[in-house]
Amino acid sequence: MMVEIRSLQSLSCLAVLFTGGALTAATHGTSRHPRTVHGELQRRNDSSTLTLATVTNGATWSGWKGVEKIFSFGASYTDTLFDPTKAQPNDTYPLGNPFTNSSTPPYHTFTNGPNWIQYLTTKYNESLIHTYNMALSGAVVNTTAIGQNQPIDLIHQISDRFIPNYVRQNPAGWNASNSLFALFFGNNEVDRTWKQQDARINVAVFESYLGQLDKLYELGARNFVLHTVPPIDRAPGKVPADRRLEANVVNDFNYRIKELFKAFTSAHEDISALLFDLSGLCSQIISNPATFPQTANLKNTTGLCEAYKSKEVPSIDYKDPSCEYAVDEYFWLNELHPTYPVHEAHAAQLALALAYNV
Repeated sequence: MMVEIRSLQSLSCLAVLFTGGALTAATHGTSRHPRTVHGELQRRNDSSTLTLATVTNGATWSGWKGVEKIFSFGASYTDTLFDPTKAQPNDTYPLGNPFTNSSTPPYHTFTNGPNWIQYLTTKYNESLIHTYNMALSGAVVNTTAIGQNQPIDLIHQISDRFIPNYVRQNPAGWNASNSLFALFFGNNEVDRTWKQQDARINVAVFESYLGQLDKLYELGARNFVLHTVPPIDRAPGKVPADRRLEANVVNDFNYRIKELFKAFTSAHEDISALLFDLSGLCSQIISNPATFPQTANLKNTTGLCEAYKSKEVPSIDYKDPSCEYAVDEYFWLNELHPTYPVHEAHAAQLALALAYNV
């Protein structure tokens, strides 16, 4: 089914591109690999809205209502401390370990509440979903590409967490049509490399990213969600000159994720994939929290309170005497992570995008 969308009003003008099978003329001729630019960072404002998207669902996409399994990969925005060797997701605890009750603390997140993958699984779902969360806090796509050596990257999440537990054996019962593979990387790449202002880092990152997406495809994955990087350059605690430098790297990463998306979808005509513009979503919330009902109560979108910077405070609406507002009335929990209302808006809009493209 092919649908041309000239306005995404029903998605609050959120920029998404959902594709599979044939692509539009805008993506014909895309190189197999993301555009390689060695000389400079791609300084493009990727928070702008896509006003035209082509929806061509692959044969295996059964719609958001047909998703029974989610396999998520990422870093601290996504991590829920899931251990794939321990208690598995089930109808009572759809995110598996370490939860005893997914609706009450502890949430095992960096949001002081549920994060987007929890909300997507348990609140904005249209079916019973079991989520297998491979994400690990601090992860990047490829640690070698950014000059670090932490074995928690996407390569590790696929080879050491996903394959041994869900490919060599398949207790989850997933297949090409009942599963969705959701990937969210980039925050740590930007946070750890922006001072270098070296485009060659992202070139290496995206070569690896494409290779790992291809590996998931070879293992049977056919339905994908990717994310742009939120505007972490707008987080508190940065001087203007540093914000500009970090914004260059955020924009470069987001430009390349769109090129990656085109390359991956043009190479595999039988997949369905959605590129979710988290950058645009967060920018809208920072400028006007009332844009989305989940964030309408935010009162401070540019600062933070030091008392809330710990991983979890006593309650989701806790008000510390030293803070002007309650923790859930701030956009930023700390210098990198937003609070749970932002994650809920993320999940709600992502679910709308997935449901829209049926």
